[in-house]
Amino acid sequence: MKLKFNRKVDELGRIVLPMDVRRHLGFGKDQVLEITVQDDVILLRKAPESVCTLCGKSEGVFLRGRYRLCEDCFQEITQAAKV
Repeated sequence: MKLKFNRKVDELGRIVLPMDVRRHLGFGKDQVLEITVQDDVILLRKAPESVCTLCGKSEGVFLRGRYRLCEDCFQEITQAAKV
């Protein structure tokens, strides 16, 4: 199935993915997307399940409450909370 849409970028640099695209790809509410830029092409896909909510890193990620965090982000948050 090939889908093609034109969308304007708003004043904050956002675009809206059409509902048909979200349904076709199974994107739900709060879906994390992986964004890759190759030359003049932007690729969007579902991010791996074990990706850090804050930085997007996929190594050393664990579930902390309802958020997936890598060790670096967890340490940074922990240190900031101590201040």
